[in-house]
Amino acid sequence: MTMRTCLLSLALAFVPLVARASIVVALLEPELIAVADTIVFGEVLHTRAVVKAPRGAVATEVVLQVYQGLRGARDGEVLTLEVPGGRLSSGLVANSAGAPTFTPGEMVFVFLTTAGGVRRPYGLAYGVLRARPDRGSWVLRRDASDLIYWDQSGAPVDAALTRLEDVPLAVLADRVRRRLLELSLPGAHEVRP
Repeated sequence: MTMRTCLLSLALAFVPLVARASIVVALLEPELIAVADTIVFGEVLHTRAVVKAPRGAVATEVVLQVYQGLRGARDGEVLTLEVPGGRLSSGLVANSAGAPTFTPGEMVFVFLTTAGGVRRPYGLAYGVLRARPDRGSWVLRRDASDLIYWDQSGAPVDAALTRLEDVPLAVLADRVRRRLLELSLPGAHEVRP
């Protein structure tokens, strides 16, 4: 076997691994809060896969009832977000590695960014925290197993640094509120005597 054939075989062996993951920029929590224009905790009311014009890409529209609006939405508001991929009524399924899926009735905490009037979770599944009940409250966790993380300079980031598991909703909401307050205050360099 030639060196070229060997290298090609080795490269092809890793294609399935790469094809099942998306690369996202993993932001630290303060940075994530700063870039998200909408941050809410709410319930998924329903989902609907659609074909988006003009290129025919499949996307899922997720309708969310906001229970706790921290930025960009108010409590009680109903908002729609979009994720790539989905299952059309015809049965056709389009998968997008790293894209979160949503189930009606599910409780989620999301960090969204808006582009072209469409809200999407920051970094696909990175911007979605799943909620589960725990002793009369909610705890949150990030399930982003289909993602590969890089920092803003393009260097790999250890997935353990991005892990959030069993974080109480009240604790995270408090951290978000404090960070948003910090962002709204003038920096020390802007304060004049």
